[in-house]
Amino acid sequence: MDSVTFARQSFLEACESLVVACESDDDVEAQAAVDKATVACGVFSSVQGRFHPAHDEESAEERYVLVQALEECSAKVFGTDRLGFQIAGKLDSIAPSLCAPWLSVLKSLASSSSAMSVHAKSSAASLANLWPELGGRGGLRSTRWRARAMAADLAALLSVHELTSSPEVIHQLLHLLIHGLALTDSEWQVRFAAITAALQVLEAFHAFLPKALLARQICGILVISLDGQPEVQKVAIDWISTRFQSLAYNHEVIVQELLDSFVQAVASSVAAKKNRNVTDVQGLDGLPDGSLLLDAASAIVQLQLLPHLPLSEVGCFNDSRVDRVPLLLLSAAAALEDAEGQESKATTPGLMQLLRSLGIYDMSLLTMLEGKHCTYEGASLARTYNRLGVIDEETAMNLERVGTTTILNCLSVAMDSSYAVTDTLSSKELSTSRLSSSSTGKWTAVKQLNALESITEALQIPAELTQTYKDADAGAKVTKFLACAQPLISVAITITKNHEWTPQEAWERGDLVENLTLSLASFASNIIPRDATSLATEGLSNLAISATNHLSDALQTKINARASGGEKKMLIGLQALALKLLPTALPRLKKVLKTGSRSATEDNLARVTGETDNLACAIVAAHQMVYCLKQVQYPNLGSHSELVIPTVLIALDHYSPLVKRQAMMAFIHLADNLSPTELRWYKDAILDAVTRSVIGCEDLWPVVVQMSVALVTRIEGKNSHSQWYPVVMKEMLDELERHRDDEARRTVWMQLITPQLEAMGILLVAHFKVLLPLLFHWLHANDDTTCLLVLAKLHTIVIHTWPRIPFHAKRIYEELVHVRNEAESRKSGPQICVAVDEVHHLLQLLAPSEKSVCS
Repeated sequence: MDSVTFARQSFLEACESLVVACESDDDVEAQAAVDKATVACGVFSSVQGRFHPAHDEESAEERYVLVQALEECSAKVFGTDRLGFQIAGKLDSIAPSLCAPWLSVLKSLASSSSAMSVHAKSSAASLANLWPELGGRGGLRSTRWRARAMAADLAALLSVHELTSSPEVIHQLLHLLIHGLALTDSEWQVRFAAITAALQVLEAFHAFLPKALLARQICGILVISLDGQPEVQKVAIDWISTRFQSLAYNHEVIVQELLDSFVQAVASSVAAKKNRNVTDVQGLDGLPDGSLLLDAASAIVQLQLLPHLPLSEVGCFNDSRVDRVPLLLLSAAAALEDAEGQESKATTPGLMQLLRSLGIYDMSLLTMLEGKHCTYEGASLARTYNRLGVIDEETAMNLERVGTTTILNCLSVAMDSSYAVTDTLSSKELSTSRLSSSSTGKWTAVKQLNALESITEALQIPAELTQTYKDADAGAKVTKFLACAQPLISVAITITKNHEWTPQEAWERGDLVENLTLSLASFASNIIPRDATSLATEGLSNLAISATNHLSDALQTKINARASGGEKKMLIGLQALALKLLPTALPRLKKVLKTGSRSATEDNLARVTGETDNLACAIVAAHQMVYCLKQVQYPNLGSHSELVIPTVLIALDHYSPLVKRQAMMAFIHLADNLSPTELRWYKDAILDAVTRSVIGCEDLWPVVVQMSVALVTRIEGKNSHSQWYPVVMKEMLDELERHRDDEARRTVWMQLITPQLEAMGILLVAHFKVLLPLLFHWLHANDDTTCLLVLAKLHTIVIHTWPRIPFHAKRIYEELVHVRNEAESRKSGPQICVAVDEVHHLLQLLAPSEKSVCS
């Protein structure tokens, strides 16, 4: 055993050399001494490894020599003076790079000593006495990460093999390893060593730890399972899945206590909001362990440790199995609402992560939306959990203040993540991203369809939204409704994108498909006035359009139709869905619209117009009708023309301008997507209604002109003997005569009337008595746009009524002369001159004898 004797002598000499080197700040000598000690420990390890536990008498002498050497060396560095850690502390100052190698030497020595059952001669060689240095700059608080990692390993080794250590020291060691290093250190190698060491210590001492201290350490381990470094994360997850959930730990109670602590922390934060000063720390991060509890809650959710017995199935008071998913969602919503307007938003990312993690429990989330157990109101949720004994009265009072809009937004975030959850926690035992209770099947399909029914009911447009004037109460109701509508539609999109139900099951759910489609159509048709609320209504409309598209995709509707060429083809998607719904939806909408038509109000106009609910329903129905019709393109509307046209005519006959506007938009679509033959079956009824709509149309003028021109030109075409061209033109000109100085009206009319002017041709001459004076009056208007539009209309009229133009050429010439003279002072003078010359050129061809502009 000469090698052991030599190693012992070398180690002791290295220690003396290190003491001298540290005093003289000689890093070269220190390096040599550390290397020498490393070699010596290597000899100890190699010799110790040769001994079998059941050693025979022949090796007793060799074993005795090794034990004596290890005992002497251990006493030197771990004895009363704790020389080993004194050296480590000084090396951290003079040669930081040597601190880790030296701690490695100490670890190797301790490991060999433990294997050989060696104890230092001095009773001071215990963890309790070594702790001041081990937990100081020479150990766990070293500036070098390798030294911190090595110190963590050494601390675990010393504590595990010395069960008589002071409880206080073990508590401090666990706290420093978990909360001081594993959770916060910037180097993942240190975090890895710290959590590994901490778990070794915890396994040895957990039975002796107070419950509160054990819960706090496990809280930290749960948070470490979310570490971004896979190696660190795996250590924590493996321990949780194999040891924490074993009989050795009462994990269900600990998990429940941690979740309750998080909920109470949120409630305390909400309660303190009213009493905060500007300088106070605000939000969850201002509370002790607030952020830690939040991360622990996220880990519990992701690790699928969360109790989730549905609320409707809880049979006894304070049942530990009660579903805490809605409660966690409510708490996260409260914390997010509490953080609004606060400077500190440090916990917001963590709260969003918690919400996304809750997507694993999709069945619990769907239950919150079911009509029978609909529990997304803050007060309803808080009172339910208070009644079940999960939260106390004070906590319930604080949580019930959370707004429904915030809860629904949180629910939307969770549901959106429900079907996109990835294996964040990389453990074989936790490889599934969704719970077995959420497995695909009939039960999930029922839950999803129930949720869609509740969403459909919640999306019913309130009467206040359709009112032109809104008082404070009505405005608040509208604002709340629109704020809640957005997350509800987002949830509907999530469900339809990831549906478990079959199209047949959806169609068999009564009017679910029709009701949901019409509810979404209300938003998609821009029923919300842009001045109704400050919310982004355009975004809500786009969201509803996306929802209808996903619904049609989920239903996989297919309909045989005919193409524009006459051949048959298969329609799919939203157009097919709209076509399938028209036979049932339009009669339903027609019935609502009929209550406000002229025929229905002749007998009792005051009664009907006084019922704001009837009017609101009619406005909503009109928007729904237009949206459904616009989804169907030519030539597929033709087969439903006998149903479509009477419905739109009734809407056009309504007393409300809001309903009439939608009917006009519908007729514009029909003019483009029904053939002239199909429209002519209702020719007199349509054009009579059009003519009456022109009279006194006020704000509807732009859409009236567009509808009138589109319908009369589509139905009558080039029919020079048509009786409706003159009638429609007369009513429009009379309306223009009454508002001859209205710039907006004349501009719209001249922009849209060209197709009718061209179609009427020589029939326009009959209207020259009114038409030409109007044009000549507008020709001298102050705005250049009107002047250019009039010249363009004159050009069109001259071309299509040329046989009669010579009789009016002189007057036209005179007006052109004045305009040409005025053009020099106009901003658009060059364009006006060009337009004048074009008309003048035509007049020269038709009436060359009249005076020329050029002269």
